[in-house]
Amino acid sequence: METLIYFIVVIGPLIFIHELGHFLVAKRSGVRVERFSLGFPPRLFGFRRGDTDYCVSAIPLGGYVKMAGENPEEPSAGASDEFSSKSPGVRAAIIAAGPLANYILAFLIYVGIIWFGGNLVTLDNGLSIGSLREDWPAAQAGLDLGDRMLAIDGVELVDFESLRQYVGPRAGVPIEMSVLRGDDTLTLSMVPRLETDPQSGDEHGMIGLSPEMGYEPAGFFRAVGISAQVTWQNTTMVTGFFGRLVSGRESPRNIGGPLFIASIAGEVAEQGWRYLFGLMALLSINLMILNILPIPVLDGGQLAFLLIEKLKGRPLSLTQRVRMQQIGLAFLFVLIIFVTINDIVRVLS
Repeated sequence: METLIYFIVVIGPLIFIHELGHFLVAKRSGVRVERFSLGFPPRLFGFRRGDTDYCVSAIPLGGYVKMAGENPEEPSAGASDEFSSKSPGVRAAIIAAGPLANYILAFLIYVGIIWFGGNLVTLDNGLSIGSLREDWPAAQAGLDLGDRMLAIDGVELVDFESLRQYVGPRAGVPIEMSVLRGDDTLTLSMVPRLETDPQSGDEHGMIGLSPEMGYEPAGFFRAVGISAQVTWQNTTMVTGFFGRLVSGRESPRNIGGPLFIASIAGEVAEQGWRYLFGLMALLSINLMILNILPIPVLDGGQLAFLLIEKLKGRPLSLTQRVRMQQIGLAFLFVLIIFVTINDIVRVLS
């Protein structure tokens, strides 16, 4: 039950903002919205205001905005307030508004985190050890929190980046690190191991330590500037992950589903509010990128249909659209089964 609560707390606002993006642009464009639902059917409860049924549904794995004339299989009266009666540009704006809302939300979350909680900075040029990964070379060698790194193989370290550059190409090669612990200087031996960088996907030698970090106050405008950088960096990281996945350089077993998100959310929540909101921002970026993939039943697939319509001068036939949507649904169904199995294996292991 607790896992479900964490999942809803983290994912619920992201789904709401995504669907709200579709909803607001649709209403602004004069399209009649028949239902705004958080969750998938069956409908649990809600209320009706005007033409729209606002409701919560039973399956908390997403949400949807149902617009008049949106489904090509349903009869259309050709009314001016139907989705299908609008120009390709207007329809594209309505569809793109959902992913865009998620991206804006991620940026605003980062602004809030940095403005209210301070900007995370590296202390002592990154030479003081702030964390160690259990059973990694640095911890096994006897390094301790608070140790100040001085040199590797006699080469003086000036900052944490100089450490990364030295260790990176030396996977499997023994190295010696000199550290200052209190008043004593110690020299410890370790062997970096080959690991994949989660941001670039490249393989580097790593020893499993991070520098000591702290927070410094940041005004609103500085928070905005830093948040723009963080949002872009995380966008490139997530895009790189999807790219490696498609190219086969990333194992599909690294994909996580609802159970994985819920378990991570529970762990992150124990670390504090900024970490939980940081996870929400990262997931919001993931949701944006996932939705713009050219899969027929997703927003990206619908945008691809509109692009084809714009280029051809006419929409795809009903048969073609239905067939492609069926393929997209089948793909998503298989993907859901796969990530669920992945999640169960993670839990059991």
